Amino acid sequence: MSKRLSDPVAPPPSKKMKMTGEKSCANDEGRDQEKKDEKVWNWCEEIRASSEKALKSQEDDPESKGIKDVWIDEDAIKSELEKNKKDYNSDKFSIENIGWRKEEFHFFDATNERVTCQYILVLDTLNFCFWPLEKFEYDNLARSLKQVLVKDSTAFEAKKLMQVTEETLSDWLHLSSHSKSDTGSKVSPKTEAPSLLLKERVRLLRETGRALCEKFGGECIRMIESAENNALKLLQLIIENFRGFSDIGICPWTGEQTFFYKRAQIFVGDICMAFENKGIGYFHNIHQITCFADYRIPQLLQSLGIIQYSERLQTIIHSKKLIPQNSRFEILIRSATICAVEKIKFFTSQLFHKQYTSMQLDVLLWNRGELLSKNNLLAPHHRTLSIFY
Repeated sequence: MSKRLSDPVAPPPSKKMKMTGEKSCANDEGRDQEKKDEKVWNWCEEIRASSEKALKSQEDDPESKGIKDVWIDEDAIKSELEKNKKDYNSDKFSIENIGWRKEEFHFFDATNERVTCQYILVLDTLNFCFWPLEKFEYDNLARSLKQVLVKDSTAFEAKKLMQVTEETLSDWLHLSSHSKSDTGSKVSPKTEAPSLLLKERVRLLRETGRALCEKFGGECIRMIESAENNALKLLQLIIENFRGFSDIGICPWTGEQTFFYKRAQIFVGDICMAFENKGIGYFHNIHQITCFADYRIPQLLQSLGIIQYSERLQTIIHSKKLIPQNSRFEILIRSATICAVEKIKFFTSQLFHKQYTSMQLDVLLWNRGELLSKNNLLAPHHRTLSIFY
């Protein structure tokens, strides 16, 4: 691979960056919390704002030729909520009821928070781009890493991560057991490695190990504790210290950065869900986290008519052609995903008086999309080779 599939590290926040300034109750505890939050930039608001701007300004792009390629149908959102109101008007997707730790493929040790946190960071370091291999999905990754820890609880220590090789990671992921590519043709172990972006995954694991050693004494749990139950602060720590999580696009027609931070945000979400929003996994502002802009959520939302594509984009997606990273189409699809889930959250609140977080809605939609995809009930998703999702 001649070029690394990564974007520049996010620059220092500008003066225009939004602070976390949500007012809390006017008591001592609230004021203390506000003081703690003062130095934390609200990257999640930047994600929302930059995505909305990209979507609304798309016709300013000379390449658009006056065509709107991606848009959101609010009537389709209302129809979806009415059709599936039992799902949206229930408590089964409360953070406590999501059941992250109950999924058999996840590793969770209630007696060893340190190892559990280390597992989640490794998991989300590698949590991207499963589609090139037909039979290798997120649950395969999570289960494979769990099996590694069951055999050796020290496997994910930072110094060991710094020395991971392609052979080590291939063994961890049992690559020889995944024998078909996305096209259905048989592949050899030698072709599986590039299909899974193995070199990039090894590089990212080494970067993660190095950052842990240099910044947090080798312990992921120290980083989480230093965030002081602040989701935005933990997000900022990830962004600032782990380059491989810097999921930033450049909007071609504005020349401005579009922020997504899918894996960085999902790490915060996984810590919260794994520990059921308690103890080390409690975040007083978890509601700030946006949805995780990947390829499964827009695939589902498009099938529901919520996200709409132009004919030319639809043709590209259905023919399974690669959409380049940072291209017009990719930026628009991911931006629309962020904005659509925000609109679903708004209408859910209006119709059912349910104050869901974007993270909860992401879980609901992603689980549904995974189930439909495994049963071949969804049209193809967009295909972009990326280390970010």
